[in-house]
Amino acid sequence: MKLTVVIRFVRAHSLAQWLDDRSLLGPVLNAYCGGFVQIADSLCEGDELLKKRFVGFAILQGERRAAGRLTERFGIRAAAFVEAPPGWSVDNFRNECAACVREAEEAEERELRAVNSRRIAEDDDDTCCLQLPPELAASVMLVDSDETLLMAADAFRALSAEAACASKANSVENALSDGRALGLDVEWRPTLEKRGGMQKHRRSGQPASMEPCSTLQVAARGFVVIFDLLALAPEASGSASRFSDLCGALFREPRILKLGFGLRQDLQRLAASYPHLECFRQVCGVLDVQEAWIHANGAKGGSATGLSALCARHLGAALSKRLQTSDWGVRPLTEEQIVYASLDAYCLIGLAHILPEASRPICTLEVRTSASGQLLAHASVPDGGGPVEGTDADLLTVESRISAKGAEIRAMKQAGAAKSAVQAEVALLLQLKGRFKELAGVDWVPPVANGA
Repeated sequence: MKLTVVIRFVRAHSLAQWLDDRSLLGPVLNAYCGGFVQIADSLCEGDELLKKRFVGFAILQGERRAAGRLTERFGIRAAAFVEAPPGWSVDNFRNECAACVREAEEAEERELRAVNSRRIAEDDDDTCCLQLPPELAASVMLVDSDETLLMAADAFRALSAEAACASKANSVENALSDGRALGLDVEWRPTLEKRGGMQKHRRSGQPASMEPCSTLQVAARGFVVIFDLLALAPEASGSASRFSDLCGALFREPRILKLGFGLRQDLQRLAASYPHLECFRQVCGVLDVQEAWIHANGAKGGSATGLSALCARHLGAALSKRLQTSDWGVRPLTEEQIVYASLDAYCLIGLAHILPEASRPICTLEVRTSASGQLLAHASVPDGGGPVEGTDADLLTVESRISAKGAEIRAMKQAGAAKSAVQAEVALLLQLKGRFKELAGVDWVPPVANGA
């Protein structure tokens, strides 16, 4: 007889409470572990105690990963632990469920990263892609200690001296020709997700924690430095203040041109990853290569606005993105990762060299805390020129418009406004939130204080 038929019979006659766990739950657990995940819903839907009984049975059978998945699938939260299944105390059951969820998440994370690593290894032909000059590839400086920080300071000393001799008036052309341009890029451990399984059910009320930035790449015309942020930047690191002093002096020097690709978003993530470091609060002399090329190409740019596509179009070969999802949190970094990260920063100098005309002014990026408590990078023209037109000019007002629109919608609901009218205002609110993400590079988060 089919298991689904038996389950329908048990539910129709309320027999679950009369059957022992091994007879009732054993076949269902076997089917669930075999990939028939809906079978658990068919048996337990609407019966909260039976759900907990099923999770407890899975734990006792040693199927802890299945127990973790079921805990998430059934939406069993700490607040719901007012009673435990037979044979369990409330505290013990709560602790075991929490442990099983952690173990299941860790197991799925390992599986996802193993699959991703195999995919990267199988697709290893980058011979037709853009390559880092051999002399640079052989001399990339990986900075992860006080000793190597001193070596990086020596590398930047000549660049700082060149900047000190430069005229106060800066320009993209002068900085590039004098070698006073730095390509900046950031890598972090990617968040890998799959469709189905625990990943599908984990997100309710549990925002994924942000992976901190792992590396900061700084590329000049004649050298590349990769800062290992996981070693240098944590607050407990003895190198954090010295690293911040070195990078802060470099970032605040307006006569050294800093080139980025979506640098606003990278700076926001750096500041959020290491809020105790002042060096990630302000970068002067910035040209965002992505924004500049979009502006230069206008409507003709089409879809060729990604870094790899721009390299293919303007530098003669596409940029390999094969290692983009590699595990940047593992140490030591592989040689492939080091070269990949270096090239992501170094290619920005080539793309900036062939920009037709400076399509955007050089700007200053400054990270501030927004009304919703987020760290956002605001762009402004140096020497009191105000916000950059088209970006911060909108960003400075869009947050207040979102809050106002949210208050308006709540007032309409309280007043009993027509559903169609409320839906129309909600559509406008979603447009505003979309505009915020377009400008800031992050989703809008409501302030904690008022829940707007």
